[in-house]
Amino acid sequence: MPFEIKLRDKTVPFEILKRDQNHLEVMIDGRTYSLDIQQVEHDIYSIIYLGKSYDLEVVSGETPRNVSVGYECMNFDFEIIDPQSKYFLSKNKTGGSDKSNTLSSPMPGKVVKIAVSKGQEVKEGTTMIVISAMKMESEYKAPRDLIIKEILVGEGDIIEGNKPLIAFD
Repeated sequence: MPFEIKLRDKTVPFEILKRDQNHLEVMIDGRTYSLDIQQVEHDIYSIIYLGKSYDLEVVSGETPRNVSVGYECMNFDFEIIDPQSKYFLSKNKTGGSDKSNTLSSPMPGKVVKIAVSKGQEVKEGTTMIVISAMKMESEYKAPRDLIIKEILVGEGDIIEGNKPLIAFD
């Protein structure tokens, strides 16, 4: 599955092409890299590329999509952007806050958790529902302060992409 990696103001495509135990073949910004990766300590990884070894400290950031990588005396903060996050980023760029009165998922998946109930007042940024899609769980948050009008799915339901999940005022 293709991702994007954002470092400062540059975003590049990233995809894992093949994985076999410690061997990883990845494509970053159109170039293919063959890597041998081994975790040697908690958060410390040894990566061999073209016969040269690199020791990296890889630490999760504020969210699972944020990663800090340390190499020698340098530190790089990355954001991993999956297709679902990319969809929401583009949706938010096209009109600020979402003025729609329904929440939907851009891709098919499974409802893992419904964190709100009908009639509930919800503050902007509050998690309303958790969807599992493409082996990742994504939290869908309230785009603004709102009141839950109707919950259109149940926990455990398999959903189609772009299907309304929660209606609100």
